[in-house]
Amino acid sequence: MRVKILIVWILLAAFMSSCGSSSEKDKYKLPDDYAYMAVFTSFRSSHSEFRFYSDDWKLIRTLKLSAGGVTPGKTYKGNYYFVSTGTPRHSGNQIIELNSQLNKLVTVPTSDYPMDVAIQRGYAFVIHNTDISYGELNKIDLASGKIVKQIKVPGVLRTITSNQDRIYVLSDHIQERMQHISVYDSELHAIHDYKNRLTTFSTDTFFLDPTTLMLANNAMDDFNGPAKVLATLHLESGKIQTIPWKGASPYQVLSYGESLLVPQYSLGQSTDNSITVINPDTGKVTHRFPLAAPPNRSLVHGNIFYSIWDNQVYQYDIENNFKWIATHPLQPTGDLRLIDFWVRPD
Repeated sequence: MRVKILIVWILLAAFMSSCGSSSEKDKYKLPDDYAYMAVFTSFRSSHSEFRFYSDDWKLIRTLKLSAGGVTPGKTYKGNYYFVSTGTPRHSGNQIIELNSQLNKLVTVPTSDYPMDVAIQRGYAFVIHNTDISYGELNKIDLASGKIVKQIKVPGVLRTITSNQDRIYVLSDHIQERMQHISVYDSELHAIHDYKNRLTTFSTDTFFLDPTTLMLANNAMDDFNGPAKVLATLHLESGKIQTIPWKGASPYQVLSYGESLLVPQYSLGQSTDNSITVINPDTGKVTHRFPLAAPPNRSLVHGNIFYSIWDNQVYQYDIENNFKWIATHPLQPTGDLRLIDFWVRPD
């Protein structure tokens, strides 16, 4: 009798264990039929949500993470990557990967206070601000989750990007009132350091071609007002040029067909919201269209331009002079705020 009871308990324990492991395995699984994803984060507590919606904007699933201060993400080969910078009480130390191949969210550890990430050939390159005079650049193997190399980078680190096995770190040297664009190879050996005395405080970068980097910078320096210019860095000569600008500051540079789209708005204001169309060959502005709301974070999918503002997603028809199509309120709970949005790749 005792043997039978023991066998029953063993089988029951095995069953409970398998249920638990299955539940844990599916904890961060993405839904199979989602069309849109919205990222909500708290800047006061370690809490973020990734919400998945259907084509008709019905909520399908919500994935919750114990991570605060998540920053807008970057795409790489169909995946989306974020970092959790953290909150005033708890420093963030995670890379968050939305993996389309594995169909799940994956978290990878890094050092404290990550600011931005670039992905290249299975490695994450992450910048961290550790001091007002310098920061850290980590190279992380995404497969193992291990930091394989770490170096110090002078300045306040703003953003990082990569192109053709080169890593570009944009840092502001506040006392010098200038920006440095530091270039490294994939092993984090320093290659070049460009100095930009025209603009600082980067919000986006875009490679026009392998030798020309466009900078969306929002300030002349930390002591003066908005820059209201786009800057282009010619990597071969080191020359920096600016594109004359009208209206609010540029925040992103997006590609659509043979044109560049530059969303712009005035921080703290709900007016002067527009999008500027640029011919990349000439660098000249060809069109400017008004938008229904400030384009805080934007993307292009098909012929639709999406932007987010005040916890809502706005849709515009690019081919119809950016005519407003619809607004979708997403209604976060508590102190969560909508900080990014993604359309599932076709």
